[in-house]
Amino acid sequence: MNITPAPPASLTWLDDLNLDPRHRAVAAIGTRVVQTEQEQLMAAAWEQLGEIERVNQLRRQAQLGRTVNGVYHTRHFTKLSEEVLLKVLAPAQTRVVVEATINVAPRALLSQRIAKSAVPDRAVSAPMRRFTSLRGTISTRFLTVGAPPIPIMARLNTSSMLQLRRNEAGLATINQVSDDLRGVPVVLPLQQSVRFERASTAIRTAPHLGNFQIVAEGVVPKRTLLDFAPAPTDSPDADMFRKVVTAHQEHLGPLFAPSTTPASSIDLFESDIKGKLLRSINPETTIHARVQASLVLAGGAAEPIADPLEPILDAPEFPQPMYEALRDLQQDFLLPGLENVPPNTVALLETNSKFVESFLVGLNAEMSSELLWRNYPTDQRGTYFRQFWDTSAGSAQLDIEAINKWGERRLGQNSPNATGKLVLLIRGQLLLRYPNTVIYAVAAVRKSGRLDLSRDTKDERHPLFRGTLKPDVTFLGFDLNRNDAIADPGWFFVIQQQPTEPRFGMDVADFEKPPQPPPLTTWNDLSWRHLVNTEVELMALSHASIKTVLPDIEKAKWGPNSNSAHNAYITLQRPVRIAIHASQMIKRV
Repeated sequence: MNITPAPPASLTWLDDLNLDPRHRAVAAIGTRVVQTEQEQLMAAAWEQLGEIERVNQLRRQAQLGRTVNGVYHTRHFTKLSEEVLLKVLAPAQTRVVVEATINVAPRALLSQRIAKSAVPDRAVSAPMRRFTSLRGTISTRFLTVGAPPIPIMARLNTSSMLQLRRNEAGLATINQVSDDLRGVPVVLPLQQSVRFERASTAIRTAPHLGNFQIVAEGVVPKRTLLDFAPAPTDSPDADMFRKVVTAHQEHLGPLFAPSTTPASSIDLFESDIKGKLLRSINPETTIHARVQASLVLAGGAAEPIADPLEPILDAPEFPQPMYEALRDLQQDFLLPGLENVPPNTVALLETNSKFVESFLVGLNAEMSSELLWRNYPTDQRGTYFRQFWDTSAGSAQLDIEAINKWGERRLGQNSPNATGKLVLLIRGQLLLRYPNTVIYAVAAVRKSGRLDLSRDTKDERHPLFRGTLKPDVTFLGFDLNRNDAIADPGWFFVIQQQPTEPRFGMDVADFEKPPQPPPLTTWNDLSWRHLVNTEVELMALSHASIKTVLPDIEKAKWGPNSNSAHNAYITLQRPVRIAIHASQMIKRV
């Protein structure tokens, strides 16, 4: 029985990499690079790690603190009444935040909420908490067994202290005593005088007592104010007693006066105030917020998703262009057949994005294994190498996306900076002698039936990346593809002398090409052949003589009357620019 396996629905980059021996071999080269440079790479990785070990230790301690405080929060704080919870949180009232309330009170600190309510600040002070503690001396002595504690703060929140005292059952006032004795004939004449609001007037208008004297307690016979005879002036003791009573009454007057305190703007014991306070001190949020505010994640590190306090797993980054490591390992891996490129030539190549991706996958896979072997704190999902080409000459765009984002794409579709790009290859001594030569691409335009360079700066393309190979090869990558470059009118590749680096001298002498010497109509055509007749004379020449007669050409003169400005103008070499159309380097199919 023959069974034909069904083909996969679609191949991904991983399938391409594993099933094609060419790609597997390239990935193996990346593995070899990491194995060759493992010590340098690990040293750079540990240097990037910084203080992550100290950070992870703090995060583990924060996890422990969150767990322990969570137990206290669940078993104790959630079971406290609002009154007790406010007292417990009083020492931290300047750090506990209460969220917005039902009466549109804004988010504020607990201390601000207390200040805006009818509860005085002293109600949550340390002495008051000790005074009203259920285990304190007063509570254990005077509270009835089994009776609930008096909700002092709740009652203060709805009324002032004076209103509580005036309305408290069992507390008597002078006016209440006067009203209750209306039917007693003896006190009837004094009933209108014995009123709190008339006490100050009675003290000032009372008769002077000349023989009033303060004696020790227990002196017999006992005397009252009615036993003292009136006199023109008070005795010293009577005068002092009148002053003391007057001061006492002036102190009690404001306390027992009708309350003018405005209603509180915030109800401290609104609905769910306990829930808001419990959420404000929930260790699940407070400890994480504290850790997040005090620690800054390292370069490639990311905060864990499942538990935000889990130790951080770092992913080091290596921004150096890895083509250099491949080149140093073996140039033939990067550009096979380089020895067949003739000297002093230019050519166009095309990037191989599948090669680049396979090589970088091998680098990252082997680096993950190395990090794991060295106990580096990483989850092995990072993309440590994303740069193949040297993009310092152009844009800083990375050559591949993070590998964990490649998804279902095919191999070769994850390199936005290296997919089908043209590479200009230059071999020769030109760039060794003139390293600052400007090289770029320019769109071609048709003028009078011929191709010319566009003068619009928008039609210029500068290199995306650049590199070198031994002994005399330079390559530059451009954001152009083959079809656009050889199309009509297509693109030119320009090699241009640096205009800010002028050169002075004469052209090389030519003793064979007729006529001899060549006609001199512009100083730009001046060569050593115009100063000598033979090659022997040129070899013996030590300097350019001003006695040599040359034609008069405008803007400068050659001779005894010339100066340094004339000589500079005459010998200035005009900048050179060479433009080569792509069709001259790419064969049309």
